[in-house]
Amino acid sequence: MNAMLPPTQNEPVELPAAAAQPGEAPRRRGRPPGSKNRVQENIAPPGAGESVTVEKRRPGRPAGSGAAPRKVSVDPGALAQQMLFFHAVAAKMLRIPELELDKGESEMLAKSIATMMAEYGISFSGKTAAMLGLLGTAAIVYGPRFVLIKERVDKQKAMANVGQSPAN
Repeated sequence: MNAMLPPTQNEPVELPAAAAQPGEAPRRRGRPPGSKNRVQENIAPPGAGESVTVEKRRPGRPAGSGAAPRKVSVDPGALAQQMLFFHAVAAKMLRIPELELDKGESEMLAKSIATMMAEYGISFSGKTAAMLGLLGTAAIVYGPRFVLIKERVDKQKAMANVGQSPAN
């Protein structure tokens, strides 16, 4: 075989021997396992016989010590208002007047829910509490409108059906 010609596909290519010592495993690429983000400092003076290495702390906040999400407890007064209105709208839409709560019942129920949440450690993050507040407020604002619209549409359908004779 001519040394000047490149190897063909069928000819084996000879690779240079690894620089590892006999009996030593070949080196792998990258950092050795377990050395992730470790900074080591040699504390022995130059010229000393034996060197000692000590791990040095990195600047900044320790890993995993980030700010926890802010937890918000439930306001029983706001919860009572939302429950009072939710039950009123549900009673009207479902045509079940027994579902409607009075103010005392809604306050009592809201206080019980807040106490239960405190005892069991249930709390919402600030974002979740804000979203639930928005949904409750939207229900208070738009709920009566939906009920009135539904009643008007039902009434219009009934008026339209009165003028027509049933088909046989």
